[in-house]
Amino acid sequence: MDVVAKYPVENGGTIELIYTQVCEQSISGSNGAPSSPVALEFVRGRMLVSGYLIRPCERGSTIDLLDHLDLEASSVPEVVRPLYESSELMAKQMIVSALHFIEHVGNETNGKQIPACHEDPAFLRSVSRRLCRGFNDAVNCFSEDGWTLMNVDASDDIIMSTKRTASFGVGANYDSIICVKASLLLQNVIPASLVRLLKEHRSTWMDFNFADHLVAFSKAACYAYPGPNVHNLSGTPVMLGPTNHDDEELEVIRFERSADQQHVSSGDLYHLQVITGMNDMGFGACSELIFAPIDRTIPNDAALLCSGFRIFLLGSKTGEDTGSSDIAPNDALNARNAQAAISHPLSMLIVAFQFPSEADLQEDVAAMARQYVKSVISSVKNISLRTMSSGSNPVMHSHEANPAMGLKITPESTYFADLADLMCQSYRSSLGVDMVGFNCESTDSMLEQIHHHHYAILCFSFMSLQVCLYANQAALNMLETTLDNLQMLTVDRILDGSNNISLLSVVPTIMQQGYAILPPGNCLSVTNRCVSYAQAVVWKVLAPDGSVHCLALALIDWSFV
Repeated sequence: MDVVAKYPVENGGTIELIYTQVCEQSISGSNGAPSSPVALEFVRGRMLVSGYLIRPCERGSTIDLLDHLDLEASSVPEVVRPLYESSELMAKQMIVSALHFIEHVGNETNGKQIPACHEDPAFLRSVSRRLCRGFNDAVNCFSEDGWTLMNVDASDDIIMSTKRTASFGVGANYDSIICVKASLLLQNVIPASLVRLLKEHRSTWMDFNFADHLVAFSKAACYAYPGPNVHNLSGTPVMLGPTNHDDEELEVIRFERSADQQHVSSGDLYHLQVITGMNDMGFGACSELIFAPIDRTIPNDAALLCSGFRIFLLGSKTGEDTGSSDIAPNDALNARNAQAAISHPLSMLIVAFQFPSEADLQEDVAAMARQYVKSVISSVKNISLRTMSSGSNPVMHSHEANPAMGLKITPESTYFADLADLMCQSYRSSLGVDMVGFNCESTDSMLEQIHHHHYAILCFSFMSLQVCLYANQAALNMLETTLDNLQMLTVDRILDGSNNISLLSVVPTIMQQGYAILPPGNCLSVTNRCVSYAQAVVWKVLAPDGSVHCLALALIDWSFV
């Protein structure tokens, strides 16, 4: 340890500026156990020299904050990379939050702010931090923190990990945790709006029939999840008031055990829940709903079994396009501006649920946990449609001004079924005819007809980064991929094999007449095989409110070269 400088102070003391090197394995995952390709989705960033400098100033103090991080942006999927490359976003999430915390504590100390409830504000903040730390641990599942990946192949979009633990409060007999997590893209969904719906419709996504997993439920999951008939809540949630910010709320929820559940656990189930980011808007906005089972026996130092949802708002900042005006063609700029003007938000939802387990129950609990999270994801997709159909991002409201208002999306239907209906109706509206091979009188649904159509049909988000949302079986065969890996692909990556095709250049045409015909060209599969096609058509898919929900692309007479 070296003393770089010394500064005397009025009370006779000395402030020393020291320098030292710290070796801490937890700072970087490079010394941890080898990670599988799936686990590389979550890489621990490196913290460089950071800290606070507090200096006296008149009758108070000034605080300088420095956060210097290497977030390993090159290792994350391209669709979320802007979140890792934005210094403004890091400042918003870390420095501004720290300043709010300091101001909040200072006002409480000086008596300028009176707590909204009878609980100690410091206690509320500590509980909120425990919930956030527990959820971060579940989302990351770093190997150096004790997590081991269970499904190394990860043939679907579910990632499962397990962790041995001595104590995590609820269910003291259990010696391990199973964490199940997944991420998915949602278009035209605002994070705060979705979190509100998840809070209001808790019974929709939490309700699950444990009939096929009675042993795993009665011996493990019942201590964390209420089981069927979740709507049977007793009383109203107990609000503990805001913690650090006005848009952060902490509450306790009580679930009453039904008569047929009294044998699995005595007493009712309580969840401690925190909701954050209710007022957060703009690029990188983040909203969360996190909960954990609690009871009076949980020690203060025990880790909470946290589960929940985290939603990020993705997309590019409008200012990024103007800086390249002197090197980009005018057509490209006009297309990019037109695209930015009517594009709608693309959000990434991260779902992470933890389940208590024992060594001899691991397989049963893992099977139950996988099905439970799949059920949650299906429910969340349906709930997210309500933010679209309820007009959270209205563009037009009259049927006369916009015939697309006649299109209906029902929250109870599946996302892909609704998307297929919108694709077919938008195709007919734009081109004036039905797609070749479609039979409106067929007993097969539109989704079945699209999925088995001989054209390679794809849907992709209408953003500066066009991410694939859906592909029919022909497109999956052409791209040599699966639906689970589709969201990691962009249209630019697929069309990279064509020398003359620029999707950006035809955006104004698509906006004007609803579609564009592309000449013969080539594209690339995931394995970089060249694919030729005779013709292609791109059309805009309209949502019920008249906004552009996404774009669809059909490649005709394709074949491997």
